[in-house]
Amino acid sequence: MSLLDLLPDALLSDKILAQLPHTSLAAASATCRRLHTHSAELWAHHLHARWGPLQCREAAPLQLLRWLETSVRASLLERGVHFAMRSLADSGRLPPAEPNCPAWAPTAHRLLEWMPLREKRRIAAFVCADWHPNGFLPAFLRAFPLEAPDPETALRQLLVRFPFLPIDAGDGADRVIAAFAERYISLNGRQPSVFVSPSACTDDEARSSIHVLLYSIIMLNTDLHNPAISPKISEAEYQRSCRCCPELRLVRSEALSQIYAHISAHPLQIAPNIATVDSILRSSPAGETASPAQYSIYSSLLPSAEGHAARQRPHAVAVDWNVAYWNLVEMCAEARSAFRHRAAEAVHHATSRASIRRAGVLFVVTAVGIALVSATARGSTRGRPT
Repeated sequence: MSLLDLLPDALLSDKILAQLPHTSLAAASATCRRLHTHSAELWAHHLHARWGPLQCREAAPLQLLRWLETSVRASLLERGVHFAMRSLADSGRLPPAEPNCPAWAPTAHRLLEWMPLREKRRIAAFVCADWHPNGFLPAFLRAFPLEAPDPETALRQLLVRFPFLPIDAGDGADRVIAAFAERYISLNGRQPSVFVSPSACTDDEARSSIHVLLYSIIMLNTDLHNPAISPKISEAEYQRSCRCCPELRLVRSEALSQIYAHISAHPLQIAPNIATVDSILRSSPAGETASPAQYSIYSSLLPSAEGHAARQRPHAVAVDWNVAYWNLVEMCAEARSAFRHRAAEAVHHATSRASIRRAGVLFVVTAVGIALVSATARGSTRGRPT
């Protein structure tokens, strides 16, 4: 029996879409089928080209089969998306990607320019994933202007266009901050307003200082503006905490005081103002509708934000191919994570079953051995003269 005959019939798109928020699901599903990623011939050709004419064994765990199906469909889906992006770039509808950047980078930049806040955060989480090629983040950040008189201003400029906060990006935020520090030093140099003695520190020391300083700014913003944290950190405590870090000893005390004053008065924002926050697309049986998007965790509590959301009425909108593309991109990311997890489960399941089998065989052999030894001992005892 062929392995193809044992794989489930459910499509990967239906599984992933069922787990996603209600954001243009109909557009993503329709676009997925237009790319012919679920063609039986294409699917079979990919399977045999990658793994050869595999045959299923009775002892193969079901989890391994499900993981195999997920990985095949994810690879086909990703290949279809990359082919579509290359076609759009060749036809001139999208600019070509820079060196060391994936094919989807120009589209991600375009989406970050006009997509609503919620979609921007999802794009940032996708860009920060750890399975992208090494070294592509510096090339990706070249599209954002980071010329600024101080790191805090540059960070604010980047967050408005590329919201890579750790709550969405996770560990990927550290890679973005490292690339940001390198880009900032290359554009702005070692500024006297930031460093104690710019001429005495090297570029590596300056990058390390900017890297840790950005982390301190994000942590300070969380401490000062998270309602669950009390009491709030004072300026003296912030200065003392920064001085405990060797990398921040190169930063001027005046710069730290200025950062504390600015963050205290104006929290970090991932949208410029409430008037520019667009709506998010939601799917329903009736079609695509636009609903008001949340501004930020800070402004959503203000009366002006509540009034703005109340004035917005859901309205029917046309499905855009960019929204469909992003849904496909997110499906690829979810699929990668899914088949990694399923691979680990399959290996663990197979190992557990093999261990149980070995333990059972060992128990039976041991029991038989003990019985034989006991019988032999009893027989030799009966034949021994008293």
